[in-house]
Amino acid sequence: MVNGPPAQAQPPRAELIHMVWNRGAENFRLRHIFY
Repeated sequence: MVNGPPAQAQPPRAELIHMVWNRGAENFRLRHIFY
């Protein structure tokens, strides 16, 4: 357990969803620009 990160290091679930959402929006924007 020493090598593993502390529990607080993991981002909350909402933050994870926000990151995934931002990535999807970025991909959508790139597709919108190129296509």
